[in-house]
Amino acid sequence: MCSSPSIDRAPARPLLTAVSRLRATPTRTRATAPSSLRCWPRLLQALALVGPILMGGCTSSSTSTGPSPAKCQVSLEAVPTSFVAGGGTGTVSVSTQPECAWTASVQTSWMSEPSPTSGQGTGQVTFQIPANPLPVARRGEIDVNGSRVSVTQEAAPCAFTLTPTRESIGADGGSGTVAVAAAAGCAWTAGSNAPWITVTSGASGSGNGTVGFAVAANAGDARTGTLTIAGQTFTVAQGDDCGYTITPTGQSIGASGGAGAPVAVAAAGGCTWTTTSGEPWITVTSGATGSGNGTVGFSVAANPGAARTGTLTIAGRTFTVTQAAAPAACTYTIMPAGQSLAAGGGAGTPVAVAAAAGCTWTAASGVPWITVTS
Repeated sequence: MCSSPSIDRAPARPLLTAVSRLRATPTRTRATAPSSLRCWPRLLQALALVGPILMGGCTSSSTSTGPSPAKCQVSLEAVPTSFVAGGGTGTVSVSTQPECAWTASVQTSWMSEPSPTSGQGTGQVTFQIPANPLPVARRGEIDVNGSRVSVTQEAAPCAFTLTPTRESIGADGGSGTVAVAAAAGCAWTAGSNAPWITVTSGASGSGNGTVGFAVAANAGDARTGTLTIAGQTFTVAQGDDCGYTITPTGQSIGASGGAGAPVAVAAAGGCTWTTTSGEPWITVTSGATGSGNGTVGFSVAANPGAARTGTLTIAGRTFTVTQAAAPAACTYTIMPAGQSLAAGGGAGTPVAVAAAAGCTWTAASGVPWITVTS
């Protein structure tokens, strides 16, 4: 329907006059033409005057509007909604009317931008969750036209590294430090597993840190102890103050074997020690254990073959035994193999014996009337 035009009344008076004249003009003759035909020229003239005015007063407008906000509500569904610490890929299903446009974005800096970032009607958005470097769980959101869906990610597991992993301390004792490397927020503790090792600093911490420890003097044998730091093992080795020595440090024994010369052990009072054989053909005959100064006895079995070497471990020191090879098999020859003598008797010609060095032999008479003289 046209809106009411704003018309200047003054220009309209000639038009009204023309119309009134048109209506008042009588029909003088019916023979010339029907009255309806005779009125058309003036009617057209009147319309020519009225038309522009009426049309100028009527305005129309056409406004194109999109779907209403209520109609374009979106519903979202994420799959999955929770992720492991290593991350992964997820999707968000967008449900709405076909003519409804939408845009998607993430509301958390650690999430990747969705793909695609816009669409129309029902669709699907893909998003990436990177690995979580932190030992705390986290939550993020994806927004589509003001509607949001949440996703969560597990915390990263805590990993700990010790530097160094072991240390050697002298018999007089001393101190040391251990560096702990861990992600922020990863808590840890440190404790000693030996009474002679004490944690002096860093009994607990979070993230990177340092543990200090002290080692007491050692009046006895060498020893090893540990600290447990952030679930990892740190080893402390400490030398002894016993001053063990053995004299001699080795012997040579003949092929036939036998007892070796005693081995002297020197050690500070109260320092215990042991002796063990490294070979089945060497036997510890005395001094298997001792304290302070002492001696060790041993024996060696006969050697049936090639030269050989074995060891004893005495008070943590090595004693070496070397044994000669067994002699080669002995063969004997005599020259001559017999003699003839006159009835009057007398001395026979000497008999030569041939044999390898080291091969022993004897000579004996088998009858009373023959005597071995040399």
